[in-house]
Amino acid sequence: MSNNVLINPIPAQSRNAVRTAIIIASLIGIVFGLVAMFWSGPTVVVAAVLFGVALILMGLVRLYFAFASTGLSTGLRILSLVLGAALVVFGVIAVIHPGVGIGLLALWIGIGWILAGLQDLFGAREGVALAPRWLVILGGLISIAAGIIMCVWYPSIALETLVWVAGLLLVIFGVVSLFTLPAKAE
Repeated sequence: MSNNVLINPIPAQSRNAVRTAIIIASLIGIVFGLVAMFWSGPTVVVAAVLFGVALILMGLVRLYFAFASTGLSTGLRILSLVLGAALVVFGVIAVIHPGVGIGLLALWIGIGWILAGLQDLFGAREGVALAPRWLVILGGLISIAAGIIMCVWYPSIALETLVWVAGLLLVIFGVVSLFTLPAKAE
């Protein structure tokens, strides 16, 4: 039997503020989680519009750098112009037509997962991993499969499922955080 004493790492003078912040964050997470779970379709549409806005902003930054950067080669300047213009166009389309935005978002996530899975597989082959090799390979294969599903299988259904699972996780983490609050300061 051990006499381990738990020491609260949060100073007493800030403990109540930390508790309040955790309670507020947990409640916001629970509310957002429930919204995502029960209204996953509209949540995906909002995400697609926000994705379109982000594309527009990224495109405008690329266009700015294409014109304002010094020392860029002509090729890089043209590439930045073309990429910036394409991002703005895709962003405007995503904002005006959220259905297209949903497809773009699903494609973006899917390609990201495929690339992450390939990176895991190549990293495992080279022996560069932070986990057992078999687990990295399994994770890489799952990531590639999820990316293919996201790109090929009905993107809106895949995104709605992803939003629903994320909402469930927000609710779970919010509830768990409420049950693991630091003790009140006296």
